[in-house]
Amino acid sequence: MSESNLGVALTKELCVVCNKEVDGAIVMNTRLTKSMANKVEEMHGKVVGLSDKPCPECLEAVGDGVYIIEVDEAKTDDMSNPWRTGKQWGLKKEALEKMVEDKKMLAQTLSKQACYMPIEICEMFGLPH
Repeated sequence: MSESNLGVALTKELCVVCNKEVDGAIVMNTRLTKSMANKVEEMHGKVVGLSDKPCPECLEAVGDGVYIIEVDEAKTDDMSNPWRTGKQWGLKKEALEKMVEDKKMLAQTLSKQACYMPIEICEMFGLPH
């Protein structure tokens, strides 16, 4: 329990590819009350969600490419945490450039180096099943 009104926590997130815990956001109490400071401090070291990028080890493995993570939209309740089928592929940047015509979507996907893709789209692109 905090004795001050300022609570700070370093949270954890899960790698979007391998689910390894990585450092997440630093959370600070902005309400400056003891009760909120305590709630913030309880978050310290706890997993609060998925990272928006792969962990350093996964980034090293894919290089300048991207991970495609297959999801089943029919089984998904929350699009911020889609139901994964267990299938994933690492694609080279050049391969993705041939597959995706929309330049804005391509740039977003390459900047995150991971993307969720529905089963039907994975099959349409000919990714192995």
